[in-house]
Amino acid sequence: MRISIVMPLIYLLCFSSVDGQDNRRYWVFFTDNDADEIPVAEAYIDSVLAVTDSITVRSRWLNAISVPALSDQLEKISSFSFVKSIQPVARMARPEPIHDRIYSDDIQSMVFNDDTYYGHATTQIKIHDIHILQNAGITGDGITIGFLDTGYRWDQHIALQNANVIAERDFVAEHYIDDELPPSHYTHGTLVFSVVAGYDPGTFVGVAPDAYFLLGATEDIRTETPIEEDFWVAGIEWMAEMGVDIVSTSLGYSIFDEPYDSYTPDDMDGKTAVTTVAADRAFEEGILVIASAGNSGHTDWRIITSPADGEYVIAAGAVDPNQTIAPFSSRGPSADGRIKPDVSAMGIDVVGALTNTDGYRFASGTSLSAPIISGTAGLVYSARPDLSAGELRNALQMSARRDGEPDNTYGYGLLDAPAALAYPVLRVSDMGEQLIQVYLTGNDGIDEESAMIHIRTSNEQDYIPYPLTVMQTIEDSGAGLYEYRTADELEMQSLHFVVTVTDGSGNIIRYPRNAAQEFYISPVHDLIAVIQRVVPERFALHQNFPNPFNDRTVLRFELPDDNHVSITVYDILGRHITSLTDEFYLAGVHEVIWQPTAQASGVYFYRIQYGTRNETGRMIYLK
Repeated sequence: MRISIVMPLIYLLCFSSVDGQDNRRYWVFFTDNDADEIPVAEAYIDSVLAVTDSITVRSRWLNAISVPALSDQLEKISSFSFVKSIQPVARMARPEPIHDRIYSDDIQSMVFNDDTYYGHATTQIKIHDIHILQNAGITGDGITIGFLDTGYRWDQHIALQNANVIAERDFVAEHYIDDELPPSHYTHGTLVFSVVAGYDPGTFVGVAPDAYFLLGATEDIRTETPIEEDFWVAGIEWMAEMGVDIVSTSLGYSIFDEPYDSYTPDDMDGKTAVTTVAADRAFEEGILVIASAGNSGHTDWRIITSPADGEYVIAAGAVDPNQTIAPFSSRGPSADGRIKPDVSAMGIDVVGALTNTDGYRFASGTSLSAPIISGTAGLVYSARPDLSAGELRNALQMSARRDGEPDNTYGYGLLDAPAALAYPVLRVSDMGEQLIQVYLTGNDGIDEESAMIHIRTSNEQDYIPYPLTVMQTIEDSGAGLYEYRTADELEMQSLHFVVTVTDGSGNIIRYPRNAAQEFYISPVHDLIAVIQRVVPERFALHQNFPNPFNDRTVLRFELPDDNHVSITVYDILGRHITSLTDEFYLAGVHEVIWQPTAQASGVYFYRIQYGTRNETGRMIYLK
């Protein structure tokens, strides 16, 4: 299905014979091939081909092929010793539109928030402060963004004809080589692509117009068939081979028409749907996938669809221009209880390009919020190419504008482009020093000398301010990379901090945006988190983490008042091993670290004494 709520003026009849009931499609998964290194074994493929006439897709990542098969053929294939499992290929279903604000004519004369530069795109750009990054010269240069959607007809539209398209493949046209695809095959893909790539200053400017692009058409709009899931997997593997950095997809898989097998809500668990498995496999390759959450928020299905259920996929929710969640935006959680969607962006009355003229159209749906998030991810990555896919994902999530805890309606909140760019990451210098790096921007640039980091440790309440060091700035703006080298005595402790800077208009910007929040670094984790700074209501001793551990572990405890705390470690025989702390602590959440040196692997106990209370925990050390 195409997630955005758009309808061509005329739909062609569906061709139900394309994938008939008597010859359904299945994924055949093999057992012993190392899919990370070599292609699917040809001997396995030859054996399957001896049973069925053809294969549709071979996937190195999944170590599988998809085939059309009758029931007797399927029974024979399943008897092969090298066949691990067989799973029906899911079928897609097109949702009914929520409303129809599609204009087939040129909408240049309609009323818009007509910015002198962004034109029709003004609202969707400025609601997320994307213009602040672009004003600093960050427009996506050097980053490759891939799109998996319907077909694309981009090279004749004035806002797209100069787009940096590296390569384009239409998997639908390649498969149905003798078919003439209808003009509507190119509508949705062009619309979604234009939201990122469009560039016609004064009329329409997209999110990341200077990025490089890969375009993959995997959706056959003539009918909803199982083969489209095959095409999606083939498309993302092709993009990985082409060196894609970010993949944006506005397609989803959930409930399907008879006689085809449907996914169930329980299958939205991040590990069942093949598109989800492939999307998370892309993350392992260093590729971040942003997927529309779905338009089922107002239906019986209600929840996100695949591949948005992926653990490492950014699921895109949709809000209106007033930042209120769209009724159709699919909700979470995933079947295994994870927060979904991940980030929300404008998805109602988003403007994009038409295919038959140089005009533009309104459209609504999570199809439109996904490219806004994808393009912003491209901007952040182009300014900070050293980020890993995990750091980029963390920056998008943890910087989103949502007071308090994330929920299963908005996810972590509304996309915030400058905050995502500024999200701190950890690095280690050549001398082994721990570095905190941030990338700061602001309206009319920033004042370099005002960039400060305010730090406290877990057993302190007050922040100590330190100046940030300028590492690299964009000419005449002050925007750029800043860092702080932590003091030696802080490197083995958890740090809590905020960052402040003054922009060119004299406004003080604080990160995190929410004044009740702070950044948090644990010595055993690479990613920086955002947490609430609160005083606990009662005493609590948490299980150490990680557990089991093989290097060092963290013991966290919460104090409702100022008090003396001691923590001691014993072995399984009750012999004293070490004292981790024996001092006075202020009320709050605190951590201490145990890093064994000469101890043997085994079970150990830690005992905390707080006032008159004693509590004990159990931990496992594995060398």
